[in-house]
Amino acid sequence: MTNFHPDLDLITEYAAGSLPLTQSACVSLHISHCRRCQGIAGQLADLGASLFEAQEPVVIGDAQLNAVLARLEEEVPLSYAKTKKDTSNTPAILQRLMRGDFSDLNWKNIGSTLRISYLQTGDPQHELAIYHFNAGGRIPEHTHRGSEMTLIPVSYTHLTLPTNREV
Repeated sequence: MTNFHPDLDLITEYAAGSLPLTQSACVSLHISHCRRCQGIAGQLADLGASLFEAQEPVVIGDAQLNAVLARLEEEVPLSYAKTKKDTSNTPAILQRLMRGDFSDLNWKNIGSTLRISYLQTGDPQHELAIYHFNAGGRIPEHTHRGSEMTLIPVSYTHLTLPTNREV
């Protein structure tokens, strides 16, 4: 059962596609397990689509069109290797970021009940880490700059990243 939910601003940014990848990953993972937030995100996406449909078409000049077409040929900033088909309950966004499964990650042991693996997202402003707890494990007391967004999925894997909001 989910006790905490992203605030409406965070879900709105997620539905609009304007969140950084690391934050979007956390919200996506939460939404994949929370019917309440799935409904809210769906309503916001529908609202956004309606607003776009209501807009009058805008004629763009050749310079703008050429700028957009030129961007299509730019190097992709971060690409994800295709992974074998995952038949587990691992959400798609994690499958892409992990480039394999949990056993393929580079884990760092923190004490006897906790290990951490950092995922590469290409976002220098945020980090994305998966925490794996053994039975009875807990996060040791710690400090860091900024705040963190934490999600504990059903599998008890702990996902965390710095942000100004809580999930």
